Amino acid sequence: MPYFEKFCTDYGFSYRIVDSVTENSVSEKAAYLVIRHSDLVDIIQIFRKKGFTLGQHAGIVIYNDEPFFEIIDNGITAISTDFRQIGALAAEYILTRKKIQTYVPTRLIVRGSL
Repeated sequence: MPYFEKFCTDYGFSYRIVDSVTENSVSEKAAYLVIRHSDLVDIIQIFRKKGFTLGQHAGIVIYNDEPFFEIIDNGITAISTDFRQIGALAAEYILTRKKIQTYVPTRLIVRGSL
């Protein structure tokens, strides 16, 4: 998490890192970066219990996109790497055994949750 902390510090964002999502750790007018996909279920359940509307009362960004994130509520915003490129690089390595050291870009996929 040092890069996340550095990003928040460099850009003046207040942040808190929690190990598990609870009702007490979720509040209005905040954005949540969710790493574990299982935590997404918990946070959405808490949002609904509190009457929050995703993207309106609080936001969610998840790490690593999945097709179903597009259809949950108005969509879940994701930060994701290019898995096709990673797969192609892995296949290239298997075929050639040549070590590959490269940058695989990440992208922000903005949907209704933010």
